[in-house]
Amino acid sequence: MQKHAFSLVVFAALLSGVSGLIVKHMQIPATSMAWIRMTTPSLIIGAYLLWRGRSILKTGYRVMLAGSVFNTIRMIFFFMAYIHTTIANAIIVLYTWPIFAVILSIVFLKENVTKRQIFLLMISFVGILVVYAGHEFSLKDGDFLGLTAGILGAFFYACSVIIFKSQTVSFDPFETIFFQNILGVFVFLPLFLTNSPAPRNLDWVLGITHGTLIGIIMFAAFFYGLRYIKASTASMITYIEIISATSLGYLVLGETLTPNMILGAVIILCSTVLLQRKSFI
Repeated sequence: MQKHAFSLVVFAALLSGVSGLIVKHMQIPATSMAWIRMTTPSLIIGAYLLWRGRSILKTGYRVMLAGSVFNTIRMIFFFMAYIHTTIANAIIVLYTWPIFAVILSIVFLKENVTKRQIFLLMISFVGILVVYAGHEFSLKDGDFLGLTAGILGAFFYACSVIIFKSQTVSFDPFETIFFQNILGVFVFLPLFLTNSPAPRNLDWVLGITHGTLIGIIMFAAFFYGLRYIKASTASMITYIEIISATSLGYLVLGETLTPNMILGAVIILCSTVLLQRKSFI
């Protein structure tokens, strides 16, 4: 079961790389994107749970609502990071979240994280730094605000992952996805209604596609895997998203693929392959 769980988290990380392609073709404010992104899985999963007659108000639901709070806050900082600094800067700081997740999993989940796991985590992060070594990284203009938002977004995302991991015995992946998104629907709704420009038909199609692929399919795979492997391990695997996003940018959008990107991708991939060995799970 652990082997399949590992593969599902890898699949989730690869699929997550599609986000950039979708967002690049949308022409609405980030908060409008966030509302469509979080409303789509909330409605679909909510309807499914209602049809199956399943109640989410069971032992642990308050903890899950706390996870929803953390994830909603994370979404705010996530978009602030991309608004106030460069994409390269934002990605670097946002992908510090696995480091926070490992620390939190040790403190709150009492997971036994080995020195080898920590070593592979740091190697993966080095891979990210190598990928973006050729990009400008400064504190000019609004960069400081963007970088700070990115760090906070990474921290709150790690918190939400740890919270949801703690309740995987009581809540299945679909219930977890519902809790992950439901609060954001109400938080971002006033902004969505007052934002300009309003979504075009293409924005709706792309937004709903994003909410379905990432909000449901990707996170269903991730949360299913999270039930059977450590949160620290799952967080390390997600670095593969860097490879996915970079490759899709090159193949679909024609973005430059530099030697740094190739070397960084190889480093990330190697650390993930080593992580799959039984001694690392």
